Amino acid sequence: MTAVDRDGDAFTYTATTAPDGAVTVGSDGSFTYTPSPAARLRARTTWYTDTDRFRIAVDDGHGATRTIAVRVHIAPSNSAPVAGIPTFGTPDATTG
Repeated sequence: MTAVDRDGDAFTYTATTAPDGAVTVGSDGSFTYTPSPAARLRARTTWYTDTDRFRIAVDDGHGATRTIAVRVHIAPSNSAPVAGIPTFGTPDATTG
């Protein structure tokens, strides 16, 4: 989020809680959203991309505030496949 204050006041950024994840906001207005494992699973097992919503507010410390709504799309995680240990039976005497 980018904000400009004509008075040159310093800003404080905050975020509301996202129902399906966690949001952290940097002092420069940048933010990181991390979906919960349940939201990733839901995105992987449904026919649609899951979404989450939250708000980011900026405050200049002198009564001027502004809030924006943010909507993020949650894509399923791309987990690497896991291979098991192969097992072999006893060879058949006739067929090998």
